Amino acid sequence: MEYTIGEFSQMSRLTVKALRFYHEQGLLEPVRVDEETGYRYYDEQSLQAAHAIAWLRGMDFAIAEIRELFAGRPQEDGDLTRLFSRKAQEIAHRGVST
Repeated sequence: MEYTIGEFSQMSRLTVKALRFYHEQGLLEPVRVDEETGYRYYDEQSLQAAHAIAWLRGMDFAIAEIRELFAGRPQEDGDLTRLFSRKAQEIAHRGVST
């Protein structure tokens, strides 16, 4: 089943603006874009990706870092565990310095 961007926005709890941005950034591709209207359509698998993006953004991951994770190439480390560990250290360091 396909969902309009408005329906998908409600389901994913991401704004329509965020969904358009993530599409432009190559993070969350709609399953279909109507050639005549430009309307974007999403499916259930898109919902999993949307939730992952929201979670990673909530953990302070940058768009470029998320793109690398989704592409299966985590940053220069090449090691997912190190990437998450480094991010946790960055967050902890910011909490101490504020």
